[in-house]
Amino acid sequence: MKRLLLAAATVASLSGAASAQVAFQFGTLDFTRLYSDEFSSINYYLSGNGRGDYNIGNLGMQLDGGVLMMTDPITPFYFYSAGIHIYKPLVNGTKLGAYASIDVMDFSGRFGPITPKIYGFGVESITRIGPVEIEAYIGRLSYENGFVYWLTEVDVFYELSDAFELSAGVTHFFDGATSYSFGATYTFPNSPVSLGADYAFDDNFSYLGVTASYALGAPTDERLFQKRGGITFFGP
Repeated sequence: MKRLLLAAATVASLSGAASAQVAFQFGTLDFTRLYSDEFSSINYYLSGNGRGDYNIGNLGMQLDGGVLMMTDPITPFYFYSAGIHIYKPLVNGTKLGAYASIDVMDFSGRFGPITPKIYGFGVESITRIGPVEIEAYIGRLSYENGFVYWLTEVDVFYELSDAFELSAGVTHFFDGATSYSFGATYTFPNSPVSLGADYAFDDNFSYLGVTASYALGAPTDERLFQKRGGITFFGP
């Protein structure tokens, strides 16, 4: 889809909801520790992400934000991200929408004032079929150095019980690269706290992420969109 069409649709949706009251619905705070043997010089990865869902009339809006810290023996690197999703809620938890994102890579602690950016946008959906939910999107990533990538991702979530969920996903870049992920999440009974683990890999790298999440707002079984952008494998 062309950038102009996506921008026009988003502006039209926001204009129609401009007079509606914006109300917070629910959200989550996610903290992830990532493990990988691929980068022996990196001591550890830590990330914190926040996602919040808002109602604006007959539309929904989700805001994302996060920071990732990677440390090596010399100095840490920081990656900052922000995103917005505008979507139309349909029946049975289904959502159809569009998103935009920005990632800022901060290498200034080691290489001087170098903060390259990654811009993203695309269309997305969440569909619920019984105990199964399917999240899918197709999007574009544009790097400041001129590289542009189109990609698509599909994630399937299966609710084994009120407390336990399994997931599997595949991400494909249209230049040929493909990665896969598998995960499990446990939500403590009568608690806003959940713990999850995800394993992701492609032909070159593999990662294990352990995430602790804290739910905000009233309890709900509605699913938030996952964070989009160029740095997406560090937490939900």
